[in-house]
Amino acid sequence: MEEKPLIFVFTSFYKPWMGGAELAASEIMKRLSDDFEFHIITHRLNFALPILEKDGGVFIHRAGFGTMLDRTTIFPFLAAMKVFTLLKNYPGRKKIFWGMMISYASIGAYFLKFIKKDIPFLLTIQEGDNEWKKHYFTWRIVLKKADRVIAISSFLAGVVDKAGYRGLVDIIPNGVDERLLEIKHAEMPRLVGGQAVEKIIFSASRLVEKNGLDILFRAATKIGDEKKIRVIIAGEGKDRKKLEKLRDDLGLQKKVEFLGNVPFENLLKLYAASDIFVRPSRSEGLGSAFLEAMAAGLITIGTPVGGITDFLFEGKTGFLAKPNDEESLAKALTAVLTLAPEKKVRMVSNARNLVREKFLWKDVALKMKSVFQELL
Repeated sequence: MEEKPLIFVFTSFYKPWMGGAELAASEIMKRLSDDFEFHIITHRLNFALPILEKDGGVFIHRAGFGTMLDRTTIFPFLAAMKVFTLLKNYPGRKKIFWGMMISYASIGAYFLKFIKKDIPFLLTIQEGDNEWKKHYFTWRIVLKKADRVIAISSFLAGVVDKAGYRGLVDIIPNGVDERLLEIKHAEMPRLVGGQAVEKIIFSASRLVEKNGLDILFRAATKIGDEKKIRVIIAGEGKDRKKLEKLRDDLGLQKKVEFLGNVPFENLLKLYAASDIFVRPSRSEGLGSAFLEAMAAGLITIGTPVGGITDFLFEGKTGFLAKPNDEESLAKALTAVLTLAPEKKVRMVSNARNLVREKFLWKDVALKMKSVFQELL
């Protein structure tokens, strides 16, 4: 029996610290572990973490000394050396280098390609923070060594083209958990003491500038008191103190609540308890949280930036507000709060059907399997 092909996954972060790109890799590997043997190459973010760990069918190899300094300086070389050494243990096995984003880890794969030219280098572009503008030179040189590129949105495929890449680019989005499609929302208005309670506006977002939560807070002040709302934010980030101060300065202490990081199982409950999802993004590679909200049956409001326009269509699958425009967002929120029930049902159905057709992890994994097989 032929041994499974090896896929070395280069990612700067991995368990126990997981972002969207790492979650995507995890979901794909979980579904394809019967077909491929996956080896994660990642930074040892904490010195207490083991150098080698097995997580289900995935091997996690950590390199580094647990500091920011070594991650941003020597880690790419350490990652390359780690894989170069591992390759000696697998003579004759088919192999792929898979870089998650143009990161310090993927630079390690870039170095390896000078020595191991016969091993295909697949690069997945996930970036949503305008990294292509901040690190344009790095993007160009790493892309030169990629044999094939996966972009998670048509927007990012365009960015790759502008960066000068002329190889094959596949658009394969991130997916969502199928369980979200099973969430049911109460059709009757929620009442307490005969009075309608607040409509819950939910946002699962990192607390950083690109996600535009400051615009959401300012827009919330423009919603009349007769429309009772409550804003719940799940997520952490470097701007938390700044956003908490803004909330207090705007007099929204009783309307806006920060929950911090929330495990996915609890996120399911928050989606079920909420009415509207909002993230007024300033930039977005794709926007997986929007897709989760749409799958969960929430009316969703975003901005027409980045990959959001691949799935959020004004008046059909959600609403769009102008970026950096609190008045536009307040107008969109008012439209949702006064949306006729039959229009809401139609919009939720449209959004869920779109997710079901194009954005489930099981289908994403099958597309990735085809790419791996073609590279081998």
